[in-house]
Amino acid sequence: MNIFKLAYLYITSRSKSEKKLINAECMMLTSAMPDENGIAISEFEADISRAAYIKYCVKLIIQASSFPELYRELERTGLFSDQFRVSILNLSSLLPDSRGIMHQIGARIDGNPNLSNPQYIFLVVIANDTIYLGKVLSMTNRGWEAHSQKIHQYSSSLPTRLARAMVNLTANPGDTIIDPCCGSGTILIEASSIGIEVVGCDINIKMAKASYKNLQYFGLDGMVLLGDARNIKGGFHAVVTDLPYNRNCPGDERLCYEILQNIKFLAPKIALVTSEDITHILRDLDYDLKEIIPVPKSSLVRYIHIAKTS
Repeated sequence: MNIFKLAYLYITSRSKSEKKLINAECMMLTSAMPDENGIAISEFEADISRAAYIKYCVKLIIQASSFPELYRELERTGLFSDQFRVSILNLSSLLPDSRGIMHQIGARIDGNPNLSNPQYIFLVVIANDTIYLGKVLSMTNRGWEAHSQKIHQYSSSLPTRLARAMVNLTANPGDTIIDPCCGSGTILIEASSIGIEVVGCDINIKMAKASYKNLQYFGLDGMVLLGDARNIKGGFHAVVTDLPYNRNCPGDERLCYEILQNIKFLAPKIALVTSEDITHILRDLDYDLKEIIPVPKSSLVRYIHIAKTS
């Protein structure tokens, strides 16, 4: 048994096809890598309301190998909380009596429960050989789900959850990012919704207007310009974009090369998604390539390239 004073447990999605992306986002936001159960333990507290693939941040109170041990330690700690609820997250192959567990734990917490509108949630996480008890500090707001219903939608648009993760890999609230190939604004929407200042640009006036109207639809701020990504100037914290390459712009490697040649001067950090691995182009242009994250979806594989430029 262990009692934690300064440790935080993070629960991530367990999608096998998105595992590398999940791990990358978790490392970026929490400085910890999730295990096979999707559990990461870190000494750092992170507000994961903006996360795409992290579900909970929980302040750890007790770790035990059995429920009797958990109950004994809970009695010993004398935990107090008012207006609380106990919830169960079962990540194991076991089928425990969830209602009975919640009753046993709730009875050992001093204070008044509130099951319908709690101010505090205590989460019991059941893994195959370990039981964790902790207090929920933050949860993902899942805002990307509503953003999938843009008024201007196109079949080539990025999935909103993927766009949210790309932003989290390169920028923090208060930063400014640019999407030089913004299309209908999926990346701009996800970034603006979590407190990042956004500038979008597209060579197609129809797409630039779509981005601006989509931002307005969700009540979000952002600047959208008509322009060529090969000629943009300025200084930003990060570039995050869905690069027009291969399926989105078949056969035009030269265009991709010229865009990358220019945008490397816009920001020190860059996240690019393409439908092919473009490592060879990035290395030709002296990008400091940090990570390539393949994200399979049906017959399509997208590649997220994380790079630094200085």
